[in-house]
Amino acid sequence: MRSSLWVGLLWVLSLPLSATAVPSFDVIDGFLVFSLSDVTTPARDFVAIDVSVAPGAALDDVISWDLQVAWDPTYWQLSSIEGADTVDQNNLTGMIDDLFGDVGTDPAIGIGETLFRLLFTVTGDLGPLRTVLEIGDLAGTDPFFARPVLVADSDFDTAIPSPNARLVTPEPGTALLLAAGLLGLARPRARR
Repeated sequence: MRSSLWVGLLWVLSLPLSATAVPSFDVIDGFLVFSLSDVTTPARDFVAIDVSVAPGAALDDVISWDLQVAWDPTYWQLSSIEGADTVDQNNLTGMIDDLFGDVGTDPAIGIGETLFRLLFTVTGDLGPLRTVLEIGDLAGTDPFFARPVLVADSDFDTAIPSPNARLVTPEPGTALLLAAGLLGLARPRARR
């Protein structure tokens, strides 16, 4: 009984992360807000990340933005961007120095509405605790990020998105502690 419980638990813990399920992240809020979901196409499954401006970010709406993006290329690969354009993109190191958008003659984008969407395919595993995505002013992170970072509203007020918004993989030790606790609860029952 106990050995089959051990085998079953170890099997569950060893399962690879499926790209069809939204990974579990610790979201560190800043100027921007993330909304994660699955997107399935006939050819592939993606993790979609919709990015919007956080309430209380001192902007009521947005007419343009110029941001910097960094992601962990050992964990996932950026497949496409919807609603924004890029300059100075490096897919091998996981960096975009100039992710920008301009609503043009369209109405401004309000708080809570999506500025843009990033589509990723998960290619690695959660592994150690680390940041897998960061958006905002990353000039202090790497010399690759040389361009100014600004978000402007319809009154032509501007803001620099700092602190940054980040997605962090959860601490893998948490799952192991939970599993150990469950085993501890199951063990006295097996003795009885």
